Amino acid sequence: MKISRRAALCLLRRTQFVAPGKRTLRLSRGYTLQELLIIVAIMGILAAIAAPSWLTLYNTFKLNAARSQVHQIIRQAQHEAIRHHVSWQASFRDTNGTVQWAVHPVTTSPALTNWQNLYTDVRIDVEATTFRPSSGIYKTQFNHKGHANVLGRLTLSTATNGGRIKRCVIVSTLLGAVRDGEGHSRPDRDGRYCY
Repeated sequence: MKISRRAALCLLRRTQFVAPGKRTLRLSRGYTLQELLIIVAIMGILAAIAAPSWLTLYNTFKLNAARSQVHQIIRQAQHEAIRHHVSWQASFRDTNGTVQWAVHPVTTSPALTNWQNLYTDVRIDVEATTFRPSSGIYKTQFNHKGHANVLGRLTLSTATNGGRIKRCVIVSTLLGAVRDGEGHSRPDRDGRYCY
């Protein structure tokens, strides 16, 4: 089927083709309401599919960043103990849904230290954390050689998603080895899911 040159140009320009004797050039500009509604519906469907995945990715990113920060805080306490030749501790607490931290000498009361906030929407998972709380404060201590006085793990989870995503920092040896861990579906030999 052959299309005349004028008809082809009209189709390319989105003009209205009228009988060969008449010269009408009505440009149809823009989109129809139906086309716009279809585009909006497709965008809505794609957003509904992508939003949960994006939210999980965002929560995982926040937890990984918080875990890295906790790791650095514990290392800072260890470094300060070696530098000052006295025992230091890293303290963590959950105040009104916000995890706070402080690094200070063991002889200084935690109430007198400068507490700083960790990321928002990150909480301490009290069931999986093995540091024993004292007055609501989870702590790990290092002596003047940088060796750990308190072994254990601090486990973090998100306030959203039911806390299914977990990240932890583990003080694993008396020599002060600190390592990162993440949540698994099967427990380790101690029955912990974050290792």
